[in-house]
Amino acid sequence: MSLLSTIEYQKGFSDLEKKIADYLIEHKEDVIHMNLKDLAEATYTSTATISRFCKKLGEKSFNDFRVHFAEITQSQTFSTINFNKPFLQDNSKNEICHNVGEIYKQTIEGTNQVLDMNELEKAVDYIDKANIIDLFAVGDSFFISVDV
Repeated sequence: MSLLSTIEYQKGFSDLEKKIADYLIEHKEDVIHMNLKDLAEATYTSTATISRFCKKLGEKSFNDFRVHFAEITQSQTFSTINFNKPFLQDNSKNEICHNVGEIYKQTIEGTNQVLDMNELEKAVDYIDKANIIDLFAVGDSFFISVDV
């Protein structure tokens, strides 16, 4: 699971760690410019607590965390495409194709960010060992399930 996803899901976090994670999510732009002491003061915690939190996230130090966090938050591109209404009546065919393609691309990227490879491997093992696999699908998914 990606760093940002881990922070957002807060799985296995203590109440104090959840408080730090909430602050990080709400103040992404500010955090990348803070030092360890600034973040501790902003979250009403100690520098040791912040350091332990960073290590829990798999980072060697707060500075490593901050660099990694900055890379992730800066690389995120926020879509201007409305997923519920990706094109308008006056859009050209090229704009429609582009927008639909962007939605698929962002969906795949978002899925990859939260995908836990260990869990995926477990699922593959369960499917591989199963005697019977029932698939339920509607629409395009139905056609894909028939090909399986």
